[in-house]
Parts: sequence; C-alpha cells; structure tokens
Amino acid sequence: MDHGHLFAADRIFNSKPELVNWAKETAIKVNTYLIVTRYLRSRTSDRRSYVTLGCERGGANKPKKKPVLDDEEEEVQVKRGGPYGTKKCGCPFKLKGEQMAMCENWQLFIHDWRHNHAIGVYSHGHAQTAKLTEEQMIQIEQFRKSHVPHCNILRFFQEQNVGCAVRYNMPLLEVVGMTPTGKNFTVASAFMRNEQATTYRWRIKKMFMRLSYHMLCRRHINQNVLAKLIELIKNEEVASRFINRSWKKLLDEIDEQEYLMKLDALKTKWKSRPDFLHYLFNNWLNPFAHKFVRCWTKSHMHFGVETTNRVESEHSVLKLWLSTCHGDLDTVFLNIDSFIEEFSRTKEKHNAKSNHIFYICGHYLRTSHGLPCSLITRFDYVLPIQLHDIDVFWQTLEIGGPHPSARQQDMDSEICSLTDLLHQIST
Repeated sequence: MDHGHLFAADRIFNSKPELVNWAKETAIKVNTYLIVTRYLRSRTSDRRSYVTLGCERGGANKPKKKPVLDDEEEEVQVKRGGPYGTKKCGCPFKLKGEQMAMCENWQLFIHDWRHNHAIGVYSHGHAQTAKLTEEQMIQIEQFRKSHVPHCNILRFFQEQNVGCAVRYNMPLLEVVGMTPTGKNFTVASAFMRNEQATTYRWRIKKMFMRLSYHMLCRRHINQNVLAKLIELIKNEEVASRFINRSWKKLLDEIDEQEYLMKLDALKTKWKSRPDFLHYLFNNWLNPFAHKFVRCWTKSHMHFGVETTNRVESEHSVLKLWLSTCHGDLDTVFLNIDSFIEEFSRTKEKHNAKSNHIFYICGHYLRTSHGLPCSLITRFDYVLPIQLHDIDVFWQTLEIGGPHPSARQQDMDSEICSLTDLLHQIST
C-alpha cells in the first residue's frame, strides 16, 4: 500500500513536535497510525538531531523468556499472546525527520513508503483517535481538584459531544418480523432524530404502507401491575397469585359480556383496596383495555404475538453484533450489514412447529391469525378450505423465498397444464 505521496511535501517545520504531529495527523487521514521509534538529540554541532517514525505494526513481537523448572542452565523463549496476540507484522514503512543545520527548523524525509498489511476501513476505537485532547485533560484535572464525582465528569464530556453515539444522539430503531414457524428476523433498521412519538409515527409511515393495529405488551403490563400490587399489600405470594389467575383470566376473555362480568367480580373482591382498583382502572383498563384485552384484540390481525419478547430477543442478537452503543454511523452501518449478510448465509427452510391455538368459534382465528375458524374446519366437507382462506403469512415458510402471489401464479399455470393434458388423454 503506497501512501508515500502524502508525506512528500517540501515543507519546513519549526520544531520536532510540529513535524511529529503533522505526520501522525496525515497518516490518520488514511487510517494508518505512526509512532516514534527512535529519537536522538544531538549535543554537538557536527551531528544533527533526528527522529524516526514508523508504522505501529512495524517490528516484531519480543518473546518472553521463561526459565525452565529443572537443573538446566538454558532458558526457553515463550511467545506471548499466541498467534493473534500482537498486531506487529514487520511493516517497513519509515519516515525520518532531521534538524536542519545552523537553525531550529526540521525537515521530513521518506525512507520506505510501503505497508505490508491491509489498511483499516474505519478509525473508530483506535487509541490515537479516541484519546482525550490536552484541553480535555486540563478540564479533568480542574474537576478533580474541585472534588467533582467521576460520574458527573463523564456526563459532562458526553454532553460536550465526546464520543460517537453520544455525538450524534441518534437512537436505532429495529423492526422485527416473524415467520409462521416461529423464526425471528430483522425487517428493517433506521436511525431516528429522537424518541418522541411524532418521530416514531413518521418513521413507521415511511417504512410501511400498511397500517398496523397498535397493541400493548401484556408482559410489561403484568410486570407493572405485579410491582404495584406488591408495593401496596406487601405480600408477593398473593400478588403473584392474582396475576396468574384472576388477572390472566380477565385479559384472556374473548367475549365482551363475560369480560364485564369478570371485571365486576374483580371489583367486588378488591373493594377493600380502592387504591389498587384506582391504579388498575385509571392506568390500564379504562384508557388501554382495547389494546391488550383479548375480547378486543381478537378482531385484529396479530398472529398470536401479544408481547414484545420476540422483538427484545432479536434486538439482543443485533446488539451483540454492534458490540457497543457508542459507535459511529459508518461503523454501526457496517456491523448491521454484516449481521444481515450472516443471516442471509444461514437462512434455510425450517420445520413447521405445532402452535397451541384455541379453536373457538366466533371467527377468532380468522380475524387475529388469518386462519379458517373452527366452524369452517369442522364442516370442511360442506365448505372446502380455499387457498385464499389462509393469510399469505402462513403461505411462506422460507425467509427470502418467492412472494406467495408468484407461487400462486405458478400453481395456477401448472393446474391449467395438467387439465389440458387430462383433456387430451380423455379425448
């Protein structure tokens, strides 16, 4: 790799630090990093002072000498860190700065312009680019003398745009999908300006044309109700029993009249705790019951997904690929792209899993899961199930496979061909 032309400028430097800083900053522009390998300060007029700069990957790793635990005099050399324990690879790149005769100025010369290794794509996380500046070190020293807590010092520099993710302050939105066999996958990722409701609405509108019904995660609601009840009654066993029995039956009820009856029974049972009833009705049931109680959510397509567990599981996998929440936009984009490529390489047809579905008439399966209800499946000899009776969601068992409409066209053409063939045989 040739970067010698960047250092070939006929330039005179006023001092050695100026020369060294200019060379290092120039190298960083092309994602290479220089270190001072040797410095000689001459004390006589017949010899010039000079400084040598080389690539940080120049030279070789020095083995560590470890004595043998026996009577022999010899020593065994043990290489430190194994085959991947050092970044040094003998890179020959070398610059030399010399002090000019009879003055304090310095001049730079190129001894070897070659790099024998691949050049990094991004400089994020490298010590020379991530370290604090002299001004920031002075500020830290002033804070330390004023006995400012370390956490407050860190928060100060985060607010002063030190860092990567903090500098941009752009949350990452991930949209997760699910296959009919229960496989999670990432649909899309997007950076947002902030986490306000208007920003979410705008982003979802841009990413999707089909509007979805807004539901609330029942798991998080249960956790909040459980925590509040434990706080009020100071009895974790009673609170857990309420969540797993009365509260669960109330949320799982698919008939509205039965739901109201169970709601009245709950009021009667907990009439001695008006503070808890006030919390339930004012925070959850009155304003949001239609977003998590099954007698209302059954009328909307959700394929049995009533919690955000799948989203959080897929998001945790993506965060493992990102490895840090303080990444540059280009670094985060590269990691997400690698995550998608890895997923594309490993995707395959997966076996259908039997899902526990309640076959209760009332068209619950049709409206919420996109499947024929129990009435049709029971009398299939009268009303045969057609392909259009099943939502396209269940017609695709392969991630990244052909669209169901294209598959249906191929099937129709095959049926027509088979019909023509049978007609020719019969005639």
